[in-house]
Amino acid sequence: MKEILRNGVLNTEFQAPNIFATYQSGLITDDGFKALHQLAAAKTNGQKATDLSDTTLNDAGRAW
Repeated sequence: MKEILRNGVLNTEFQAPNIFATYQSGLITDDGFKALHQLAAAKTNGQKATDLSDTTLNDAGRAW
């Protein structure tokens, strides 16, 4: 906060977790994550995805 007070606005970027792809409104909380996981489990009959990747767009050379 001191840096912003001294020098003004910062121009930055961050890589948001995949959860933000389905985000619509409100605050994301631990309870919200739990509810989202329960909803996903119900919609997929408890099956887990097998093709998940931990690579990012930057890793693939496609920064957004």
